[in-house]
Amino acid sequence: MKNIQSILIVILVLVILFMKMCTNPEIIDNSTIEYRDTTITFHDTIVRTDVRWKTKRYDSLIYVNETIDTAAILKDYYTAYAYDDVVMIDTLGYILIEDTIYKNRIQYRAVSTYLKTPYIIRTNEVLTYRSQFYVGLGMTGNLNSLDAITGNLLFVTKRQKAFSFGAGINSDFQPIFTGRIYFNLR
Repeated sequence: MKNIQSILIVILVLVILFMKMCTNPEIIDNSTIEYRDTTITFHDTIVRTDVRWKTKRYDSLIYVNETIDTAAILKDYYTAYAYDDVVMIDTLGYILIEDTIYKNRIQYRAVSTYLKTPYIIRTNEVLTYRSQFYVGLGMTGNLNSLDAITGNLLFVTKRQKAFSFGAGINSDFQPIFTGRIYFNLR
């Protein structure tokens, strides 16, 4: 019986070795490593329409049969006209363009921008602890009897460590003293 067990163990070991040798090993080539970088580019699109003026020239004079007020035309020519134009820029604000026209020409132009730049405000709150003192009373015992009554003083440091000192009396009116250390479980 012992002989059969030994033969079975040897056969199993040979089968395992044969299976291990017949598998194709995976060849890993570490010489080439490819990295792909993805760059995302955002483009703002401005649609521009060019206006081209076509000038028409007439060879002949045009006669108007109405009365023309030359004084009104000269008054209009020598009067300065102020124009304001407001161009809204999405939700960021606006641009104010101020023009003054005098003698059919732009005499003055001013461009003022009123933009509200968005700001990202990050605040980090850091909790700072102060040293603190606590006073308390304590009782020790079980359901049937009271073993001790103590008065305690608890001191908490800036680093959140606590120490407790106390004094009291036990059930035989003998003085007892206590001392404890507490650690934060964060």
